Amino acid sequence: MADYKTLQGAIDSVPAGSTLYVFPSPNDYGNISIAKRIYIVGTGFMLDQNSNPYSSPNKTGVTLTSVTLNGGSDFSYLLGLQITGHTNPHGNNRISISGASNITISRCMLDELDGFEISTAN
Repeated sequence: MADYKTLQGAIDSVPAGSTLYVFPSPNDYGNISIAKRIYIVGTGFMLDQNSNPYSSPNKTGVTLTSVTLNGGSDFSYLLGLQITGHTNPHGNNRISISGASNITISRCMLDELDGFEISTAN
């Protein structure tokens, strides 16, 4: 187990094919950019909505602003993240995929904003 100061720092540091388990934080993890195959697993979202016995001890969840998947990130996997889209470099695009394919995004929540949700360019 390693402790990184930022999620982007962890992404940059680990080898392709690694799995990063992201713990809840009261702070947004910001904008991340991925250029290698990686698996990012969060704890989920809306954790404060679950009643006992399914409640979570930490009800914060894992939020980040945006995800950019670039060439080399083919077959990456995102799970259990809340993507807010606020103050990201891609306007309202919370997820931007450019030059990557076979991306799996599962059980993630995109906050409601006007405009585009996901942009792709291949």
